[in-house]
Amino acid sequence: MEKGIIARIIPLNDPNWEPLIILANRKSGSNRSDEVLSIFRGILNPIQVVDIGSVSPERVSQWLPGRCRVLVAGGDGTVSWVLNALAQCTIRQIKGQISMQITKKQVVTASHGHLQSQRSHQCVNGVLDRNRMSREREVGSGEREASVAILPMGTGNDLSRVLGWGATCSFPLNAHSIIRAVTKAVEQPLDRWRITIKPKRSRLRRTNTERTIYAYNYISIGVDAQIALDFHRARTQFLYRYASRTINYETFGFGLRRLQLVLCAGRGDNTSMAYLFLGVTRTLDDGGCHGLERRLRVRVDNDVPLSLPPLQALVMLNIPSWCAGVDLWKMGDDDEVDEQDLCDGKFEVVGISSSFQIARLQCGLAEPYRFLQASQIKIELSGKSAMQVDGEPWMQGPATIMVQQAGCVLMLKRSSTEM
Repeated sequence: MEKGIIARIIPLNDPNWEPLIILANRKSGSNRSDEVLSIFRGILNPIQVVDIGSVSPERVSQWLPGRCRVLVAGGDGTVSWVLNALAQCTIRQIKGQISMQITKKQVVTASHGHLQSQRSHQCVNGVLDRNRMSREREVGSGEREASVAILPMGTGNDLSRVLGWGATCSFPLNAHSIIRAVTKAVEQPLDRWRITIKPKRSRLRRTNTERTIYAYNYISIGVDAQIALDFHRARTQFLYRYASRTINYETFGFGLRRLQLVLCAGRGDNTSMAYLFLGVTRTLDDGGCHGLERRLRVRVDNDVPLSLPPLQALVMLNIPSWCAGVDLWKMGDDDEVDEQDLCDGKFEVVGISSSFQIARLQCGLAEPYRFLQASQIKIELSGKSAMQVDGEPWMQGPATIMVQQAGCVLMLKRSSTEM
């Protein structure tokens, strides 16, 4: 430790040494992260418990030991933030190691001079890219390979549901039980996807900067993203800023309870009901998503065009959970589609016909369009539409959107004996 800042953790001389690091986000879900930090600091060494609201995951990733287990307390957005930081740290390590192996003597020859150096430089970049993908795919092989578990404290918590950590966590926390579950959890590779958004030129203004985002759960364009945006705006209002997550759910109050009785007969948690309620209310205003298929031009894999029926949302799934627990890919005859996998280099493309169908999907009373599985997709969006990645929504203008694989990350799946 230097000047109160952790610079490095020297590992023990023990091949089985795998410390636990707790990362909590005070800004996620509610004000309960303070309680999480306090409880775990009372059990573990305080160095092992980090408030990433004060110390970013990017800084934490610099001193993580070679092998460790990381418990992230937060929502899907917080989990993505941590996974991105760990992935970028791994990529920098790979580049550094390869650069040390390749010397100037190896890339410059006396006979070809500068020309050979340029060609070799291009080859080196190719080697870096191939090695990066290889290391990302072969999880567990790197010198710094943190595996990540989740303490769900967000709203949707879709990845947490899939990995067995649940839809929410109950308070007061049983910290000893959580630590035991993380220790016994099994490693689960998870595909990582790079989304490149290149805005189209406008006659009235200059082109916006190209944007790159990474996804672990799902990507969508259309009315479901508009509902997520509505939900996001609702929880930033005055009442939510001074409330717990319970009030976040109960904001929808009487309307949710009526819909639960009428449509779902008691199905689902409060978050699912919130999405259901907003889905029904969006039937009165589709947010400009009507006729979305006419504004999308979609090509998959080897530039194969995808014909779209009338729809209001296009969704690309990496995990079997969407909008707080809905398994879209399994809604229908299992024989009609291939099985979904968390680390097969493919995502599932589905369509949703209307906002009211989202409410029916929450109740298991409808089926989405299940198009295909793909490893790459290119979307030409004309006009404006809401878009979301892992539950983080925004309004997207005309753009070319590319989705490509960016390796894997290493997650922890809760053991069935600990559930």
